[in-house]
Amino acid sequence: MIFWVPPSRFEFQIGIGATTMLTAMAFIFAIGSQLPPVGYLTKLDKMVIWSIVVIFLSIVEALVAGRMVLNGREPEALRLDRVSRFSFPAFLIGGWTIIVHG
Repeated sequence: MIFWVPPSRFEFQIGIGATTMLTAMAFIFAIGSQLPPVGYLTKLDKMVIWSIVVIFLSIVEALVAGRMVLNGREPEALRLDRVSRFSFPAFLIGGWTIIVHG
């Protein structure tokens, strides 16, 4: 969702990213209390960690696009957001696929 908001509204993009990050953390705490403790990372742990990395990178992308807008490079920021709309989900699903089948 963060990449569908115009980069000129980067404060809103950052807000979406921060909310998503907090939701991911709440999910970690919710499932952590339901699963038995083990001394290694499970596939679910790895998938959640990968999701958090992608969320963090999407926030970084929003900051970069916002900086581009402030520097008068809005067409480039729009292009970056358009590419990110498809590359980030592919990056997330590709990582999950590697984790599940790796």
